[in-house]
Amino acid sequence: MKKLMYFLTFGMVSAIMLTSCGHPSWMKFTGDEIINMVGQDGNTLWIGTKKHGLLKLDLKTEKITSFDVNNSGLPDNDITYVVADNKNAIWIGTALGLTRWDGKKDWQGYDVSGSKIPSNQINSVVFDAKGLKWIATGAGLASFDDNEFSVFKVDNSDIPDDIVNAIALDKTGLMWVGTYNGLGLFDGKQWTKLDTNKLKLPSKNIKDIAIDSKGVKWLATARGVVSFDGTKSVLYTTANGLPDNLIKSICVDLNGNVWIATNKGAGMFDGSRWTTFRAGSSDLPIDRLTMVRADSFGNVWIGTEGKGLFAYNPDGVVLPEEE
Repeated sequence: MKKLMYFLTFGMVSAIMLTSCGHPSWMKFTGDEIINMVGQDGNTLWIGTKKHGLLKLDLKTEKITSFDVNNSGLPDNDITYVVADNKNAIWIGTALGLTRWDGKKDWQGYDVSGSKIPSNQINSVVFDAKGLKWIATGAGLASFDDNEFSVFKVDNSDIPDDIVNAIALDKTGLMWVGTYNGLGLFDGKQWTKLDTNKLKLPSKNIKDIAIDSKGVKWLATARGVVSFDGTKSVLYTTANGLPDNLIKSICVDLNGNVWIATNKGAGMFDGSRWTTFRAGSSDLPIDRLTMVRADSFGNVWIGTEGKGLFAYNPDGVVLPEEE
């Protein structure tokens, strides 16, 4: 099946032909690496690995280019997060600090010894409407305006905890911050700590956050998934069909399905019921998963703990073809 999609990029309309012709529902795209995170930038998928640095996957050709401490400006081969901004710069979280790469020759690093970033452990990076970079670290939340860092910690703000695992921005610009000790809401000026009991949080340790098209927040915790629509919370556990209660990663795909990654396989919620994907019932080689993210083509990307990266689409994995 081929589908023509149009994208507006820097004032120019470009057409991309998407095809799933001949592609199976499951495809593997890397070797047997431990996958920490992926980030899509158009026809490129950036892949952060645990030990082998940063991988650049060209989705048209399926060619992979590797970047590590020996051939790039990366400070470490443990890539914890990767995301592209609207200027095509790549922001790379590592276990030894944050790195900005312009995609060519300029690598700029930020760590605790040379900047005011609060920790070298980078867990997440998002960009707000003003162009500020928000960085979740192991010792506070930081904002960066390309010149200076501003840091939010327990001792200077009402953030719930200094260990910040995840950040998500909703359509109104409100920032939802998942920490080791609960969920915080930041409007750019004031913090609000959301009541754990009202949210029905089974654990205060918020591992990841996803927001669907209706504005519902999906919270991955150490003891299940919680959905929150602003007034009502619903808790999902293994009793509701989850493969495991320790949720390591969560996302929402193009069809509105919610996906989770656990140590006992993947789970998908279609709004009515949960479906599990395990090594014995799918093409996943192991159940120990690390992350899950959806792309703009309708695929879901699932990282494993030592068996590489897989893409899934029930209608066949969709890859771009230039027209």
